[in-house]
Amino acid sequence: MAGYHFGDEDYVILNGSIGIGLGLSGGLIMDRMDNIYFVRGGGIVSGLGGTVATGKFSIDTSEWGEDKFCEVISRGSFGFGMGLYGGLRFQ
Repeated sequence: MAGYHFGDEDYVILNGSIGIGLGLSGGLIMDRMDNIYFVRGGGIVSGLGGTVATGKFSIDTSEWGEDKFCEVISRGSFGFGMGLYGGLRFQ
């Protein structure tokens, strides 16, 4: 992740999950200051999946330093995600 070159975004997330029924998830978040945070969790998971995403805070972060990013990203939070996957098979 340290080789990622930031544009206008504030952070990049690399996340994965594995399980059938109850499962585990975890990943890494890297902010624009090259701080890397480890995140982990669990829940109802079906199979194996992964995500790479970037994000931008809804406020101006151009004046933020390393300490401010650490403070904001390290706060506890709750998130929920759901996805539907399908495929086609031609023979």
